[in-house]
Amino acid sequence: MINKDHLLKLLQQLDETLMKVDDKKDENDLEGSLEIIKGSYRKLLGITPEQKSEGFLDSILSKEALAFSELNILAELLNEEGDIYFELGEYKKSLIKYYQTRDIFEYLNR
Repeated sequence: MINKDHLLKLLQQLDETLMKVDDKKDENDLEGSLEIIKGSYRKLLGITPEQKSEGFLDSILSKEALAFSELNILAELLNEEGDIYFELGEYKKSLIKYYQTRDIFEYLNR
């Protein structure tokens, strides 16, 4: 179980991350936005790029490796990443991120 102080810290860090992403988007620096998001997987959730390969989500959900609130944060990051890929015209990558987001929310609603 995640404690209240840790949750508040995670939410504050997520807010800061999303504000930085929005700033990069305003500057039309979508690649910079992606880099911020990719770095935040490790910073916020301890997920390394190597761990975030194909099938990582199934592994996380089956092992219940993240708490409910952490899964919500992961879904927010994946959704934001999907939005950026969509804006870049990388529709296949975008769709994958949206499916992963959906899978997390379906898991959380069980």
